[in-house]
Amino acid sequence: MRLSVKDLQLYQKCPRAYRLHKLEGVEAQRVTVSWCKSTTAREVIKELCCGAVALSHTQVEIEKICEAIWRSVCAKADQEELNEVALQAKPATKTRGEIALVTKGEKALEQIKTWCVAYWQMERDKTKGSPALYETEILGYEFCGTIDLVRFPQIYFFKTSSQVPSLTYLARDFEISLVSHAFLFGKVWNAGETEYTNYSIIPHANIYYLPNLETYKRNTKTSKAGDLKGNPAIPCTRSKQTLLDFEYEVLDVVRGIEKGHFHMAAAPLNCSICQYAYACTSGVEPNILQEIEMED
Repeated sequence: MRLSVKDLQLYQKCPRAYRLHKLEGVEAQRVTVSWCKSTTAREVIKELCCGAVALSHTQVEIEKICEAIWRSVCAKADQEELNEVALQAKPATKTRGEIALVTKGEKALEQIKTWCVAYWQMERDKTKGSPALYETEILGYEFCGTIDLVRFPQIYFFKTSSQVPSLTYLARDFEISLVSHAFLFGKVWNAGETEYTNYSIIPHANIYYLPNLETYKRNTKTSKAGDLKGNPAIPCTRSKQTLLDFEYEVLDVVRGIEKGHFHMAAAPLNCSICQYAYACTSGVEPNILQEIEMED
């Protein structure tokens, strides 16, 4: 069996969603703004790191790249969500000018521009890196995926979530463990290369949290205006023993897939944001809630 890290993450999130998508061919109902934002940021940084004239990028050029990739990524996005109001318009007052209405899509694009310009300003003089592919094997099962950025021995995973990933979450993240396992035991293909590398070493893994590249607007007790909101690079390196223990954890997930354990997720709140919930009808009594409401 060969599984991508996205397969594993979907099964972990909800085994029923995995069955609907991977086995029954159900496609995501809509493309969310958060997915568009994450994908665009990754693609822009990839262009900055791997482009033929990367060192000449100016702020204006980077912003144009952001706009072009954003338009392409958002072509299949939920237009209703993109046009939702993120910031209400406000009339001018004696102390401030008029504030224009801002949609979710417009706000997301401005965030992407801020992150990517700041990223390039901070990182362009460092060792040039590139995305990579990886593959690793555990007891006959193959696992594969992509790495956002490799600057060996450093590896980076870009994150754009609304909250900084907690250390508890990072310690249990399958993607970080699988990539680290591939560097120690498996194969890694750097961008544009056909031959893989057996590094046989545990890399220095880092989450690169892009929202920390934003700056504070005003002075506070703990920060000054213009300071970064935090260090974007958050270490999450694994030990060899952690990777060996991880093998048992990932095999438990694989065996659940093999045995057809496709139960609904224990956290029902996830259903409200699940891309496959519209096709998930097993165990649901049709119109039962409406009938109860009518009786009341």
